[in-house]
Amino acid sequence: MGVIDLNELLMAEDEVLLKDIMVTKVISLTPESTLKQASEMFARYAFRDLPIIDKVGKMLGVVPYRDVMNLKHLYLG
Repeated sequence: MGVIDLNELLMAEDEVLLKDIMVTKVISLTPESTLKQASEMFARYAFRDLPIIDKVGKMLGVVPYRDVMNLKHLYLG
C-alpha cells in the first residue's frame, strides 16, 4: 500500500515503476475519525485528499480537502 503525489506521477518517466515513487507510510483517517481531526490533518500535511482505512488496512474511501474545508461549523471553536 502506498500513495503517490499527482505532480510526481505526472513528471515521472513512462518506465518508472509505481513502487519506486510511492510513499509507503500512508497518512490516513479511520471510520471513527472526526471532521475536526480530518481538518487538522489537512492543515498539518497539506494533502489534497486523505484515504479512510479500516483496521485491516483496506481502503474504504477518500475524503477530499475541499469537502472538509467547506464545512463552516469546523471553525466555530
